Amino acid sequence: VFGIAHVANTLVGNEMLRGISGGQKRRVTSAEMLSGMQPMLFGDEVSTGLDSKSTYDICNSFAILTRSFDMTTVVALLQPPPEVFGLFDDLILFCKGHIVYHGPASEAGAYFERLGFVCPDTMDIADFLQQVVTDAGRAFLRPEALADPSTPANAEQFAAAYKVSPYFTDRQQNFDRAELPKEKEPSYLDRFFTVKYTNPWVHSFWLVLVREVKLVLRNRAFLHARAAQAVLMALLCGTLFFKIGLDQFQIRYSVMFNSLFFLSLGGMSLVPVMMEERHVLYKQLGAGFFPTSAHTLAKAIVEIPQILLEVIIHVTFVYWMSGLAPEVSRYFFFMLVAFATNLAMTTSFEVAATVFSNVPEAEGVCSFSVMLLMLFCGYVIPKAKIQSYFLWFYWLSPLSYAYQSVCLNEFKAGIHSTLVYTNTSSTPVTQGDLYLQLNG
Repeated sequence: VFGIAHVANTLVGNEMLRGISGGQKRRVTSAEMLSGMQPMLFGDEVSTGLDSKSTYDICNSFAILTRSFDMTTVVALLQPPPEVFGLFDDLILFCKGHIVYHGPASEAGAYFERLGFVCPDTMDIADFLQQVVTDAGRAFLRPEALADPSTPANAEQFAAAYKVSPYFTDRQQNFDRAELPKEKEPSYLDRFFTVKYTNPWVHSFWLVLVREVKLVLRNRAFLHARAAQAVLMALLCGTLFFKIGLDQFQIRYSVMFNSLFFLSLGGMSLVPVMMEERHVLYKQLGAGFFPTSAHTLAKAIVEIPQILLEVIIHVTFVYWMSGLAPEVSRYFFFMLVAFATNLAMTTSFEVAATVFSNVPEAEGVCSFSVMLLMLFCGYVIPKAKIQSYFLWFYWLSPLSYAYQSVCLNEFKAGIHSTLVYTNTSSTPVTQGDLYLQLNG
């Protein structure tokens, strides 16, 4: 109907990516809003920025759907071409807040001719109707109407003339007769006014989930870049901390912190993407396409495999190359903590992308927050040395809980169970406990 089947596999595009044309974008949006088969459609300045052909294609599509599905369509247009004007059944003409004509579009010219205004042969009816109620409309008056004091000369007089016309009387009678019966047979329109969402929650969730999966799979360049980044950073960290000695406990702390911190930053790359998608999401939520909870859960489920893949790649390379505790159970625990940290930080970045109005604000707040989390997680400044009035940063930081967990996971392992004596106690302690005490 909208003539966009040939661009079905073309991206819509944005400021950085060339996609479909402006007229095709307008038609995509129109088709999107009509996909739910709403009983009423309102279009405001749908022709702005489009040529005559694109405007006609869109309005003709509206006309076909309106008559096919018994809809009501109201469209505001500025300077419509004659072929577009001819598509409409009724016309409402405004001037300075007053209705100066409301009736059949085909009879508008005859109505104003009875008032003394004649459309020139060289002008189309749409342009005539736009000018006739303005000061320029005096040029269309018949000579004998110029001297007639009853000829309308301003918006108030045009509105008064309309209110004594048969068109106004007919509309008022229609409104007076439009009384809904107390009991009526169920209609297909009832569902649009009695339920907020046409589909049940489970069906809406499934539809959104399928769409999110398609969007992720179509953006293969982003997936490949994210996987390549994970592999390169893992190899870099693994070779930088290759085969750490058992006595190099400070370097082991650095390995664990570096891994958690890198994975925590992975979600920041999603902030611009989410903010670009946000206006589409708000439009669809406002139109009642699906509940917010269905979209949120579907989005989270789609992100989990991406996060998990990134964590598996990074942790596998770094854990075994750096020589951390060679126990499979501790390797999987490290991976679980890293996954939970990445998921928590990604969620917090998504919250920032939802709250703030533009990308610089969101990224600025995210960067500042990450700096605080890094500073007070227990690595840069040990917990014992954090001032009491800043300690609440430590307890609020998800990075601090993750860092503490992986440190205990590492230094409670069997490779650090050698007993040693300290200067402060005659009771031997394990190397792992000693390293934990030295780090505060």
